[in-house]
Amino acid sequence: MKTSLIDGTRVPHFDKDLLPELPSGIPSVGVIDPILLGVENDEGEIYRLIETADDAMNTHLIHTLQRCGYDVDVIITETSHSLQGIIRKQKRGVAE
Repeated sequence: MKTSLIDGTRVPHFDKDLLPELPSGIPSVGVIDPILLGVENDEGEIYRLIETADDAMNTHLIHTLQRCGYDVDVIITETSHSLQGIIRKQKRGVAE
């Protein structure tokens, strides 16, 4: 897994809580078509990108984030290197 901030966007306060929840030790070397997820700040801007190596790692990441109070909207795309999901901090008082 690889993650990076997008220049010129505001990093929200919850980012410090998000980072420890991201699985570590996921290889990203040699990945031909990574799965790309975007993390949304409070203004609705994508401020962080997360790349996973394959469907299994992507599914693991999504389930981990959902257990930690994040909503993940999956986007079905026809092209590689497109944003394939948006991660948002769950709004307080909203239950699934």
